[in-house]
Amino acid sequence: MQRNAEILKDILIEDYGLTKGHAQVAAATFIGLKEGYTARGLYKNKQNPDVTISASTPIEVLYGAKELSKRQQVLLSKVPKELSRVILKKRDINVNDLAHLTAKTGDEFALFTRGAQRLLIRGNSNGVRLTIQQLKNLHKQGYKFSAHTHPGTSDIARKS
Repeated sequence: MQRNAEILKDILIEDYGLTKGHAQVAAATFIGLKEGYTARGLYKNKQNPDVTISASTPIEVLYGAKELSKRQQVLLSKVPKELSRVILKKRDINVNDLAHLTAKTGDEFALFTRGAQRLLIRGNSNGVRLTIQQLKNLHKQGYKFSAHTHPGTSDIARKS
């Protein structure tokens, strides 16, 4: 299994331009899931001490090998349906959380920031359908667009 991960890592670096660290994590995740393992600890050894996966990755959540963390489950419960929104403290949500929520639900999420607050809005599998007027209102309220996700497993969705 370790050798397969090394081969895949080299391909990801040479053919797709990933950095060494990103390629190691991606290869560990893919090979681990394919072989029935999670990515956690696959590269935790003296040979690769710079890579440690301490929590689930979005790809593990997407393919059902891992679940959302308890904190991420609470976040998801606060936006149960399309166009649900919740205001959170900035420290309570990050872009990695968005990726996990999208992996779990197949829905797009948008994140806006105003000072120490973040506004999380849930969309659907096609996007977060906010009107121009709604976006203008968010801007007038002082919110700035921070991030959004792209549901799916295609290269374009994963790179977004």
